[in-house]
Amino acid sequence: MKKRLICRVRLEIDKMKINIQDILKYLHTNNVDFYYGDSCNIEIEGYCSLKQLRSHCITWIRNITNKYIKDLKNLENCIVVSNGKVNCSNDKLGFIVTDDPRTVFFLILNHFFAEKGVQDFVGKNTIIDIGVSLGKNVTVGNNCIIAGDIEIGDRTVIADNTVIKGKVRIGKECIVHSGVVIGEDGFGYFTDSAKHPIKIAHFGGVSIGDYVEIGANVCIDRGTLDDTVIGSYVKIDNLVHIAHNVQIKENAMIVAGAIICGSACVNEGSYIAPGTIIRDYVCIGANTMIGMGSVVTKNIEGNKIALGIPAKIIGDKS
Repeated sequence: MKKRLICRVRLEIDKMKINIQDILKYLHTNNVDFYYGDSCNIEIEGYCSLKQLRSHCITWIRNITNKYIKDLKNLENCIVVSNGKVNCSNDKLGFIVTDDPRTVFFLILNHFFAEKGVQDFVGKNTIIDIGVSLGKNVTVGNNCIIAGDIEIGDRTVIADNTVIKGKVRIGKECIVHSGVVIGEDGFGYFTDSAKHPIKIAHFGGVSIGDYVEIGANVCIDRGTLDDTVIGSYVKIDNLVHIAHNVQIKENAMIVAGAIICGSACVNEGSYIAPGTIIRDYVCIGANTMIGMGSVVTKNIEGNKIALGIPAKIIGDKS
């Protein structure tokens, strides 16, 4: 019954019509800076890219120029989010003008077209311990294991084949994609008198804030004593490894294939590009960008751009 409900919701989304006035009201409510000077009352049914323009859709253009007149003049009931408008004598075309058309376009899509999920849904072959605390409207996919002292906030989505174990807190409205493992031990050892590696017991957990998105096949290790911490609004791409005791602060973005070694710190708003390795105990300052494939062996101060092997500062981030 749950799966059939998903299909029915999708069909309703595909057929619904959205009026330009509803879009403008949403933008005003969220204090988005924009201008809409057209008088036409447009209804749309979907969205499209510039490469596949269709009538009854919303699209976006990064830099509006007259070269788009030919493509736009024959459309009907179309909304264009752009940084300006062209005069193409089409009274069934409306322009939402803003300095950041990409962001405004995807805000509209997220609000009006994104799937909302199924309330309190648990998939097949999923095991959830009795002691696990699930918030309201949490979705858990198929073949998941959630075991231990676990707390998951309202409206969070856990996708298929995910493992969450130990002491883990996940905030509200997070998205955890398929194949993620949260709460396993990190790679921590000391050597005894015979030079044998002896495993360090892990007593910490993982703390994840609100509105966090974690990509497919990400691994987040629990801390040894204190928690590994992922701040609110952090976005983590697919195939990222976050080792024990790591601290990732709010609004940071960690992109595909990055490795954040034990006890490293990534501060607020920083961007870690694909394939980056950050050495253990190294700290990345706030609002810093680390370039693709870099190996960071020393602390990088805030508001910088750094790249290379080893990573070196090449400039300031504006």
